[in-house]
Amino acid sequence: MAQTADPPISPSTQTSTATVQRKKFAAPPVKVACLSCRNEELPQDPLLVENYIDPGAGLRSLADIWQDSDAIYDDLFKDPLDDTLADVKAPMVRTYGGNNGAILNAYYIWIHPYFPIMPPPKCALTADQVVPLLESQSDKLEEPCSAISCAISAILALIPCPEDRNPLDPDAVAWRRKYSQFLAKSALESLESEDERPESSVEPSKALEESDVAVSREKFHPDVPVELESIIALDLLSVYEYAQRGNLKKMRARADSALMNAMSHSLHTRSNVEDEYSEARCRVWWMTYICVSQASIVNNTPPTFEVFTPSFTARHPIIQVDPEYS
Repeated sequence: MAQTADPPISPSTQTSTATVQRKKFAAPPVKVACLSCRNEELPQDPLLVENYIDPGAGLRSLADIWQDSDAIYDDLFKDPLDDTLADVKAPMVRTYGGNNGAILNAYYIWIHPYFPIMPPPKCALTADQVVPLLESQSDKLEEPCSAISCAISAILALIPCPEDRNPLDPDAVAWRRKYSQFLAKSALESLESEDERPESSVEPSKALEESDVAVSREKFHPDVPVELESIIALDLLSVYEYAQRGNLKKMRARADSALMNAMSHSLHTRSNVEDEYSEARCRVWWMTYICVSQASIVNNTPPTFEVFTPSFTARHPIIQVDPEYS
């Protein structure tokens, strides 16, 4: 049986069929970029294929401008004082601009952990508010106004400033010691001026008849009465003369003066009255006791008082971690 041949397909029918069956995006691009343009679009530092498995692969890394992200904020909020002292190599000393609050805060930071002669702080401590004083700016110093603030500042002045790039330089050490000695002398002069009677040079008999006038000024510490500040200053100066100056004779003289002053205020006896100054009285007495005992030990001489006398009935300072007081 003969097979019937399919009818021929016209050219127009073939074109329409091919158009219908063509897939999307199968048409070639309208314009093919030249070889030089295509090379410019390629990355200059191509990443190896095996490195694409790393986290962040294919991302262009930022330039390593900042080693630490915190440095960005340090640069934005830079202390203007740092710019002034950035290239300064002159000797400088630690001061607090005559600010009693800053001096008291520095006492609790640097001195109180080793010499707790004052009650614990009543509020949280702040950052150390140091005001560096260059040796060439000695005419701009602000001297503290009381004996206790001068005595504390004399010890603090021996601690190098954080801005000092070469604190062990002989000139830097000499400047700190010189300024510290100036404050120690100022503390002694302040103690003398507080005990001075103006009428003594004019009418000595009148000065004998009148009673001593209490010192009227603002307290250095809210829980320390003004009359105890001179004892604290003498105890600190006793430590200063021993630890910094190496003068055992003056060390003992300052401690003995503090002892006589403390006993004149009856700090060595137990008081039945408990007030906001009770803790200060206990601490001042027993730290004075320690200073006098230490002076006798390092001088290799008998103490100037009976160490174990039963008349010393003052209670011991309160320590918060002591279970007896918790």
